[in-house]
Amino acid sequence: MTIKYLSQFYKLGLNMRRKKILITIITVLIITSFAILFSEKFKSSYNDKPFVTLKLENKEYKIYTTYSPYYQGNQRKLKTIIPKLLLSFGTEKKDSLFFPIKIKMEAKGYIAILDQGDKSIKFFNSNKKLVKKIGGYGKGPGEFILPMNFYFDNSNNLYVVDINLRRVTIFKMKDTTSITLNKDIPIEICPINTQEIALLKSSINNENKPIEIRNIKDNIIRGYAPILNIEDNLPVFYDISAITVGNILYNNNLIYIPNYLNHIIFFNQNGGIKNSVCTIDLNKFPIINNRAKYINNNRMIMGSFNELKKYKTNLNSYIIDGDIFILSKDGTEKYNAIVFDRYEGKTGEYIDSWVIKGISKFADICLTENKLLIIDNKLAIKEYTYVKPI
Repeated sequence: MTIKYLSQFYKLGLNMRRKKILITIITVLIITSFAILFSEKFKSSYNDKPFVTLKLENKEYKIYTTYSPYYQGNQRKLKTIIPKLLLSFGTEKKDSLFFPIKIKMEAKGYIAILDQGDKSIKFFNSNKKLVKKIGGYGKGPGEFILPMNFYFDNSNNLYVVDINLRRVTIFKMKDTTSITLNKDIPIEICPINTQEIALLKSSINNENKPIEIRNIKDNIIRGYAPILNIEDNLPVFYDISAITVGNILYNNNLIYIPNYLNHIIFFNQNGGIKNSVCTIDLNKFPIINNRAKYINNNRMIMGSFNELKKYKTNLNSYIIDGDIFILSKDGTEKYNAIVFDRYEGKTGEYIDSWVIKGISKFADICLTENKLLIIDNKLAIKEYTYVKPI
C-alpha cells in the first residue's frame, strides 16, 4: 500500500514539474514575441530614414535624409499662458511703417522691425516712437533691394540678409561690412560671434554643403554635412533647395531645424551630424510635382513649391535659457492659440508645450524670456508680456 501511494505521489510531482516547464516555455515564447515586435517597432520608428518624393514625367524619385531621427512620440504636455498686452501700433501713417514683415527684440529693449515697404530696419521705443532707421533702397553699402530677414549677435551687431543682392550686410557700432555670395542665395543665417556666421545656402547637393560657417571676410571656415542624399541617378533639380529652408541655432554647437521635415538636427564641432530627433509633430513626407521647361534649348526642372506649404510645420525657432522653442503650425491650428513646443537644448528631448491664449493669427512672432512681439495679420505691431508656466 505504501509503495502504491509513493508511486502516485511521484506521478503527481512529475506532472507538476511538467506543468511548470510548460508554463515556463509559454512565458518565454510570449516574452520573446513581444521583444521581437518591440524590436521591429523600434527599428521602424528610430532607424528608417525620412524622404521627399519628387514627381517628374510619370516618374518618382525619392530623396532620403542622410540621418535617421529618433522618434519620441506625439503627445503634448500643455501649459497655458495668458499674455498681457503692453502696446500696439503700426496701422496709422504717423507710425512710419509701410509693410512690416519681421520683428525682433533688440538688446537695449527697442522693438526692431524689417519694413519691406521702404527696405529698412526700424527701431521703436516703449512709447511707440521711431528712434532709429537703418538702410534704404539701393545697391550701395548699407542699402537693400529685397531684404528678407535680420538678426542680432551677442554684441548687438545687426545682420541683414538680402536675397536679391545675395549678400549679408553687417552693421557694427563703427562700420558697415558686407558678405556677398557669388553663386548662392543666403536662405538663413545665425551669427556665431562677432567674426563668424553660420549660413544656410540655396545649394543642397553633396559637393556644395548647404550649411557653412564663414568669417566676415567671406572665407569658408567649415562646411557641414548635407541633410539630403542627392544620388547620381537623379536629374538635376536646382530649385528643390526650397526643401532645406529652416532655422539655424547655435548652442555651443550648430542646430538645424528644417521647416518641412519635423526634425531637430545637432551637428558636432567637425561638421558631422551628431544626432537628430523628430519633433512632437512627427515625420512628414513631402511630395513635389515637377515639370520640365525648356529655356534656350536648355532643359530646366521647375518645382511646384506651393505644394510645400501644406507640409510646413516648424514656423520659427528660438533658444531661451538653453532650451529650444519651436513655433508649431499644427499645434497653433489645433488649439487656436500660439503653441511653442519646448525641447532640451543639447539632446532635443521633448519637455512641454506652451499654449499662449488669445492669439492665433499673425504674420511674424518673436519670443523672448518674458516678452512676445507680434506682427498680426493686419500688420499691427503688438508687444505682450507673460509669466513662464510652472
